[in-house]
Amino acid sequence: MPSTLPDRRPDSVPLRLAIFCRVVDNYGDAGVCWRLARQLAMEHRMPVDLWIDRPQILAAIAPVRGPGPAEGVTVRAWHDAAGLDGGEQVVVSAFGCELPPPVRRRLAAPGAPLWVNLEYLSAEDWVDGCHGLASTRPADGAIEHFFYPGFGEATGGLLREAGLLADRDRFLAQGGPQRWLEDRGLAPTPGPRTASLFCYPDAPVEAWLGLLAAGSAPWQVLVPEGTADAAVSAFLGGPLAAGGTARRGALTLHRFELLPQEEYDRLLWSCDLNFVRGEDSWVRAHWAGRPFVWQPYPQDAQTRRTKLDAFLARFAQQAGTIDEAAELMRAWGPVSTDDLEAPQERAPSEGAPSREAPCRKAQPAPAPGLPVARAWPRFEAALPRMEGAYRRWTGHLAAQDDLATRLLAFCRDRL
Repeated sequence: MPSTLPDRRPDSVPLRLAIFCRVVDNYGDAGVCWRLARQLAMEHRMPVDLWIDRPQILAAIAPVRGPGPAEGVTVRAWHDAAGLDGGEQVVVSAFGCELPPPVRRRLAAPGAPLWVNLEYLSAEDWVDGCHGLASTRPADGAIEHFFYPGFGEATGGLLREAGLLADRDRFLAQGGPQRWLEDRGLAPTPGPRTASLFCYPDAPVEAWLGLLAAGSAPWQVLVPEGTADAAVSAFLGGPLAAGGTARRGALTLHRFELLPQEEYDRLLWSCDLNFVRGEDSWVRAHWAGRPFVWQPYPQDAQTRRTKLDAFLARFAQQAGTIDEAAELMRAWGPVSTDDLEAPQERAPSEGAPSREAPCRKAQPAPAPGLPVARAWPRFEAALPRMEGAYRRWTGHLAAQDDLATRLLAFCRDRL
């Protein structure tokens, strides 16, 4: 069916793009690349090939059942990259991935496509200065252009489909959260507060669930399969299968199967609080306009704290300080004060710690985080008061151009 989304092309001449993705963070890496490819194809009418080393990952979150066409995007297997036909005008290497040798050779040849390195999202100040820089590879002269997603006008922006916020507002106005929860056998709002949980294994989930169970306010927590398996099993005394529900004190815990991307958005819109991680779910939580707790990608404790504090500082500049949220986010990631490291140079890519940022400055170590047992009650009590700050933050970001629009303008300026 033809797309009814508005046409937001910078001009009428299409560009053919090839996006290359090597999956490191499972659904996060694949999710970002699929969203970008689909938006370029459906909204901007650009022919897009998505080359991915694990196309099966897409099947759980998108209408993709293997290599072939899907929603305007042609999904291709990474090992077939030698079959490039030479018609690409732009080659995007997602998250600094090493491209297949035949593609790298083309990028060093006369008449090469524009090479764009789509980096990981960061709120750190150095991103503003590094976005748009170019680097010539000394071995073969190929020119690599760095495109950094970010939260300010001097960056590449954030992924956001044209009709996303209107869809969200319509969903909320028409009682969507109540129906969405009821369709899954869950208590609708008003009622117990509802939280979604998507985190890395080192989050203090077991301790947090214990606090909810012992608390005076009822909570229902929705956890996708494959998330916090060890912590949930330890808390319950056994595993909880997808579709299962368990109750402990004031807590109702529900495990659900992985959702397609559009349904995951509705999950975020339906919850009072969202725990998110990495990049893809984090960005979607911004557009939900609901309070969220973010866990950065697993790296050493100092790097994670630096990333988190940089985001909290940007948030405070635009939406106001949320001390209780900052405390909980610091407690949700690395919590030990024993692993504080001296400031040092770090890589710009969350999944590629060997890639050094050419203009990044070392940053001082932030204060250690509070344990979740202390941070959670303070956060819970402040939750109604913080909702306005999260909405202001979403509104600030929504006033900027989205990543796909900025990427196309970036490419046209350099072709």
